[in-house]
Amino acid sequence: MVLMLFACIPHLLPQQAEVQLPVDVAVVTDQLDQRAVLGAPAAVQTVLTDALERRNLKPQFLAPEVWLQPFTAARSSGQRLRWMFGRAEGSDMQLLVETSASFYSFIGGRYRWTVTVILTLSSKESPGDEQQERFEVPIFLDHDHEREAEAIAEAAPFIGQRAGGMLDVWLGGR
Repeated sequence: MVLMLFACIPHLLPQQAEVQLPVDVAVVTDQLDQRAVLGAPAAVQTVLTDALERRNLKPQFLAPEVWLQPFTAARSSGQRLRWMFGRAEGSDMQLLVETSASFYSFIGGRYRWTVTVILTLSSKESPGDEQQERFEVPIFLDHDHEREAEAIAEAAPFIGQRAGGMLDVWLGGR
């Protein structure tokens, strides 16, 4: 009976850009115990690519070696976004994905981590009117040797889902 009920719930289709729009994307992992900034695991880039392409947006991922030095110096989302606008090449839209992970506890034989994500979306047509969403994802890992990168990789589906929702709102308001 429950299965039939879920089958009746309509699935909302993602909003679509009328023409394919390029989007500069930077995916960052801030290490909380250091001032280091790293690239995020490939799983995050994969889900973001899917979320963007399903909305007729073309992701242009900025390589970590391009943003490493400026993002290490600039720790705020606003500073990082301004840097992205300053170097935009043919893209009118920027998506900044900032992640961090912190160990929370050892519960029931599993390691609990909290992954914090800040999604910031902006466009050149309205640079001061960016959308930003901050959220946390609790992640459970099985092994002691799994650290920040593994926790963030496990959170990737949630990151893609939330980014997709943010993109739908942005595209729906255009």
